[in-house]
Amino acid sequence: MRKFAAAALVAALAGLAPALFGQEVAQVNDRLYTDLELWQDRGLIGDLPPLRPFPIQLVVKLLNEVSARGTRADRTLAGEYLRAIEGSANAHLEVGALVRSSPGETYEQAGVSVVAQGAVTPILTYSGDLGVFGVSGPSSTALPTYVRPTQDFLNDSSVQPLGSSGLTPRLSMTSQLALGSDSLYFQTGVLQDSFGPFWGDNAVLSPDAPQSVDFSLTWRQGFFTYTQLLKDISATQNDGGGGPSPGKFLSLNSLDFYPASWLTLGIFESVVWGDGFDPRYLLPAPSVLYYAQGLVGWPGAEHFGLSAEARLPHAIKVDALLYQGDASFNDLVKLDFNTMDLFSAQGGLSWTPNLPFLTRLSLNYLLVSPYAYTHVYGGGTQADPTEINYENYTNDGENMGPSIDPNSDRLEIEALVRPAPFADVTLFGRIVRHGNASSYGGTTYGNGTVFDDGYVDGSPSFAPGYTGTSELFRFLSQPVLEQIFQIGAATSLRFETTFGEILGTVSYTFEFIANPVDASGNPQAGVSEANNYIEAGLTYRF
Repeated sequence: MRKFAAAALVAALAGLAPALFGQEVAQVNDRLYTDLELWQDRGLIGDLPPLRPFPIQLVVKLLNEVSARGTRADRTLAGEYLRAIEGSANAHLEVGALVRSSPGETYEQAGVSVVAQGAVTPILTYSGDLGVFGVSGPSSTALPTYVRPTQDFLNDSSVQPLGSSGLTPRLSMTSQLALGSDSLYFQTGVLQDSFGPFWGDNAVLSPDAPQSVDFSLTWRQGFFTYTQLLKDISATQNDGGGGPSPGKFLSLNSLDFYPASWLTLGIFESVVWGDGFDPRYLLPAPSVLYYAQGLVGWPGAEHFGLSAEARLPHAIKVDALLYQGDASFNDLVKLDFNTMDLFSAQGGLSWTPNLPFLTRLSLNYLLVSPYAYTHVYGGGTQADPTEINYENYTNDGENMGPSIDPNSDRLEIEALVRPAPFADVTLFGRIVRHGNASSYGGTTYGNGTVFDDGYVDGSPSFAPGYTGTSELFRFLSQPVLEQIFQIGAATSLRFETTFGEILGTVSYTFEFIANPVDASGNPQAGVSEANNYIEAGLTYRF
């Protein structure tokens, strides 16, 4: 705590500069994207591309639409965002500190970052940051179960802590370069990203998953949006250890259609592969990737998805998404759906009344089937856990999709309140259930995580033809399930002063776990635990 207090004092005293509303377009977890989502839900801006972050070209267009259609408060906020990104160069310095605490764990972080963004020309824009931080341990320390950190660091095991401080130096960087207009643009950079109708932790690409080097193309027209994405990601071993290793990729393409002003329908497809770059996975149309894989024996892990987004009267919005992996075409055309049931599904309902006592109320349900996002690699067996896996849906040892494990579901309710323009208060509650689908019939052969591919002696235990069990689709059918209940609140405050901008965040989560999993991934019947998590942060921008 002394290190945190000292860093906070430095942040409060550092530098003299005009007040600045500093927001970063390249950061998909920035408040900017929360506001864009709120404005879309209220009908102030129209259809948006499914892949985020957006380039400055598009963000400027959207903010101008808000300025033309929104309330006085909307126009003021949009104007602050515009002043932070318009022009050839917008640069500022951030000094900040963060501390998290939970039973038996404390995480501390302090550092300084340079943030810059702007337009070199009207069709060439950039956004990014570079920071040096001191951290007291892994960034996932002292977080609630199935909650991931939103900031990435370059972890170099050769770097040692600084003296007796206990803080280890780490680099953090985000970069985005965009070429084109607001309707046709190419982006590249080191980014976290988000995909689909769900802007938070979602089934396809989650904004709290690790960074990757991205190359994307987006083409927006009046009745459709086409997206092509290539991610250069990091591989790990079959068991999740080792790495990060090069030579692993994800290719995704999508088509969003707008049959009505209030309706968006999407179809998309992805392939994860590695141990050699294959240009066939850059073919630009959904279903082509699946066919291209078949030409060479399906060497990668293919997923196919459908999404829908309906914006109804009174600022009510309904979202749905299905993401299916490794489906058998022959079985599906026969309407036999009991085949390789590796899928996730997500549904949401939100209301955005923009009232002083309630800005938005949302309900979200996510289902992840057993062995979704997993994939066997290495001769049809996981006999060698130290072999590199180039086909599971992970980047640097983390699921690129949701934070929860396979054979889980999660129900969330969240209320966002803005009692003043400078304050956000979020109240939330979650219920998560998880079972180990590899533990049945008195036999345990896997830990139930994204690194448990469900294969037994070279055969998939979840596919037709496997005789080891009569129950192939074992979704939460185990006699003992891990059950997690979380409730809490998060507050963020922003103050502009003569000398800069001060940002403060405080959050609290109470967590109760019934039947927590043990080291082998099996829920422990009759065991329970209660945890308290507190986080506080302070940043000074000038």
